[in-house]
Formats: sequence, C-alpha cells, structure tokens
Amino acid sequence: MVKRMTCDCGGRYEEAVRDFDGIACPSMVCGSCGDAVFTIEQSKRYRELRLERMVEKVTPENRHEEIPTSPSRPARKYHKWADLEKKLFTPERLAEIDREVAKEIRRMNRREIKRRLDMPYTLEFTRNSDGSFFVKVKEFRGCMSEGDTIEEAYAMIRDAMAGWMKSMLEDRKPIPEPRSKRR
Repeated sequence: MVKRMTCDCGGRYEEAVRDFDGIACPSMVCGSCGDAVFTIEQSKRYRELRLERMVEKVTPENRHEEIPTSPSRPARKYHKWADLEKKLFTPERLAEIDREVAKEIRRMNRREIKRRLDMPYTLEFTRNSDGSFFVKVKEFRGCMSEGDTIEEAYAMIRDAMAGWMKSMLEDRKPIPEPRSKRR
C-alpha cells in the first residue's frame, strides 16, 4: 500500500529507494524539494538492512568449515552462521544498533523542527498586569510561554515550540500546519 503524504513545501511524498549511509533503503521522497522521511515500516526495514550489512556473506561454498580436532579423530564440521549469529546478534549489539537508529531519527527530527520553526505559526501575545508578556501558539495546544519583554517572550516561545514539536515527533503524532498554510 502506497501512502499519500504532503510535504510542507506543497509537494507530494512518493515512495522511492534512497541511499542512507551507503544503504539503499525505501523511503518517502518529496518530488518538489527532495526531502526524505521514513514511515514506521520503512524505519524497521532500514534497521534490518543495517543488520544485514554487518553480517558477513555466507555462501553455500563456505557455509561449513572443517575444524581439525586431533590426529586420531576426524575433523568435524560446524555451521558458520550459528557462530556468526551468536557473535553479531548479542543483546548489547542489538541495543547499540537501536541507539544508532534512534540517533538517526533524532537527527532527522532536529532538521524537521528547525524547518518548522521558520513556518508562519500564529503567535498570540498578551500583556500581563505587571508589564510582562504572555505568548501562546494557536496551532499548538498547550504551547505557551512568558517573558519580561516582547523579545524575551518571542525567544521563550520559540524554545517552547521546539520542545513541543520534539515531544510530538517522539510520540509519532502529526504536527499541525500553520493556519495560513491550511487554506
């Protein structure tokens, strides 16, 4: 099933194979700007491909290897894949791979947050009775901040927006589009 997603530039994401760290992996690529993102299934496939890349190629010719035991006993055969699997797929190694994939996802999320911070979201500033400023983002439910000056309030709300978007991306929830872009 091909998913239909729209990029923030207005283009459509199409499923395509893209090179990530030397690994050709399916991803969703915007036809207009070239931005690439993973769906959950594609993220899992990327992890599988990274694991496959680390495993030595075991061909039918070298699948078994003879190990000499002693002069009186004949050599016995062992299965290379089983030993390789024990060595490469330890819980520690799998945890390390998960951390690497999570790091890549965080890197992609940081790029997405930075791009979205420059979008025209609706900020509502209100002057408090003590002269400070309260600001909230209309599109982001619960995203608000405060500052002594309007410049400080603006800096604080940008930080709050980044945290709000990071939380949404980690929970795999969609980030609302700016109201001016929804028309």
